[in-house]
Parts: sequence; structure tokens; C-alpha cells
Amino acid sequence: SCHAFCDAMLRRITSISYCFSQERWSYLYYPLDKSLSENSGWIGLSGVARIDDNTLAIIERDKGIGADDALLKRVYAVDISGVSPVVGGEIPVVSKTLMADLVPMLNAFNGVTVEKVEGITVTADDHLFIVNDNDGAQDSTGETLLLNLGPVSTMMN
Repeated sequence: SCHAFCDAMLRRITSISYCFSQERWSYLYYPLDKSLSENSGWIGLSGVARIDDNTLAIIERDKGIGADDALLKRVYAVDISGVSPVVGGEIPVVSKTLMADLVPMLNAFNGVTVEKVEGITVTADDHLFIVNDNDGAQDSTGETLLLNLGPVSTMMN
């Protein structure tokens, strides 16, 4: 049915890239988690970092703020080895593995659980950092959190 199709489409992100030398677009699908609350808003991706040639770290999050609605803030490892973007035909779906559930870490500060975890990086010494966007304190408590989640190598095992 259209409803089932539309629902499935809303739970995945299409990665679109353009190859200038071949003058064409290509596509990959990233499967999104389902929202955990009616008040959490949409689920989307808000940060990507390279772990190695075959793996990306991706922040997937809801739009919820506060302990009752900020329920899905996660970092996933996405394996891109053996997955090639395509032009038409069957679009490949990447696999993802949970690296970190950020909600318990964000709640541990006993403040407002931030909405916009949007920055992610992997440092030269293999540590994964995340940071939130506080929107310049507009409609926000103004808190900025920069969290070291630890070595990627321990998160991948």
C-alpha cells in the first residue's frame, strides 16, 4: 500500500553524490530508526565523521529536547565497504552498528537534555568527540557540551 511505502521511505535517508568525471548522480540508502515519542519530532542525521576507509561514524537523532522527549541521540558506525552508490536500479542499503547511546550521557549532567547533537569528529589519537549546537542560546538554555566518548577502537568491539 502507499501508506506502507511512504512510511518506509520516511525512515531512511538517501545519500546522493555527483561524479563530475562521469557526469552522473548515484545513490545509497541509510535506514533510520523509528521515533520513540510522539513529541520527539523527526529522526534525521546531523553529523558524519570518517573512522577509516570503510567506516563512517554518524549521529542519528530526534528533535526532542528535555528528558521526556530527547529519547533518540545515537552514534552509529556505518560500514561502506562493498557498497557502491548506483545510478538507477536497486539502491543499496548500508548497514549500521550502534556505537553509543548518547541519551544517558546527556542526562547525566542533570540539566536540560540538549536537542541538537550535531558535531562529530574522530581525532588522530582515535577518540570520538561530539558537540551540540546551542543555537546561540536563542530558545535554548545556552549549554554547549563537548563530549569525549573515548577511543573508537573500544566502541567498535
